[in-house]
Amino acid sequence: MEQELKKLSIQVDLLINHKDFNTKDFLKFTKLISKSENIKILQSFFLLLQKYYEENERKKKKNKYPKVDITLVNIKKFFSFYTILFYPKIMNTDTKSITFKNLKSKGYTMKIYFLMIVNLIKNEEVWDDKTKMKLLLRVGGFMNNYSEYILRFNDWKDMDKEYLIYNLTKTYYNLETDFREIEIKEGNKNSKELYELTKKNVESEKNKTMRKIILLDKKNGEEKFKSYYELLLKREEYKEKQEEFIDKLVLSFQKNMKKSFWDIMKQDLEKTPPETLNFINNLKELINTIISCVPNKVEYREEINRVIDVELIDQMIKHNVYRYEDLVKVVEYVNGLLWKFQSPSEDSKTELYEKEIKNMIQKDDNIIEVLIFFLSNVMEKFENILLLRYKFFENKKKIN
Repeated sequence: MEQELKKLSIQVDLLINHKDFNTKDFLKFTKLISKSENIKILQSFFLLLQKYYEENERKKKKNKYPKVDITLVNIKKFFSFYTILFYPKIMNTDTKSITFKNLKSKGYTMKIYFLMIVNLIKNEEVWDDKTKMKLLLRVGGFMNNYSEYILRFNDWKDMDKEYLIYNLTKTYYNLETDFREIEIKEGNKNSKELYELTKKNVESEKNKTMRKIILLDKKNGEEKFKSYYELLLKREEYKEKQEEFIDKLVLSFQKNMKKSFWDIMKQDLEKTPPETLNFINNLKELINTIISCVPNKVEYREEINRVIDVELIDQMIKHNVYRYEDLVKVVEYVNGLLWKFQSPSEDSKTELYEKEIKNMIQKDDNIIEVLIFFLSNVMEKFENILLLRYKFFENKKKIN
């Protein structure tokens, strides 16, 4: 299987280093990633990586990870990160959007693991136990990040859908408003025939607009329409300032959006009995990401695994015996590593995060909420550290 992986890794390497796999020409780039043979190469590579992981790691240690469905659609979602990276304007990305920031952050980590896998397999000549262990760790890390990237990509597309539903609601609202103004201004000047014709056309356009909303979201489209319509109505009624309206619109977006990745995880942990697989996989990924960020990896791995005892935490959550004193030890240890390895430019943000989590602990907030808040924040922070390290070493290679 190693030789087959090597052969495929060379083909993948040729693809990602192709003269058109870059920021120079969008049409050539899209043509390259849309070719069925290139999609099949990547699909075959990912399927073989999964098979290799399962045969060498999962059976032996019974490690669980979110198995990615390696469909053509999900291969295209993998390529989507490079499209976002190379052509952000064409992809109409909003750099201020939290959803987009989460997507891009996870995409960078996915890309790092992906490139490390390709380079390791392509360049390795001797497949000893050390090399195999290194590859298994990277494949596990990649599959975790790829799975999360797909979820975040779906969230991002859901946000696009939400904008569309709002804009269609606005169109509907404007049709009504414009028609009311015509009634008030014109009064009896227009003939009854012309009035009825105008009214009929407006109603027809409103019905078309509503059908489009339902097509976008069959289950919740009507409810979302009502919430946005009410928002627009109140804006006019109370003469709200633009800033106030935007704030309320953002809140409405958040309310109407599908549950985010972390919300779903929180729901899983609050079930009876708790479903811990997603949380534990992300906790393992956090450990691997931290280890990738620091020197003396062997020494830190032993220390981290001692402080963050994943199996013990899993069992304690499942039996509802995880307590604040257990959580505080983990939080303080991980935060200490964060201060040690993060960029000074991140200090002010980390201070705010630390203040918030200490406040949550002091108030005895729901421990599940504190766990999710902790994991969602430190994951992003260590992913950023890993990204900076990767960029540093890449630039160093170019200089040398």
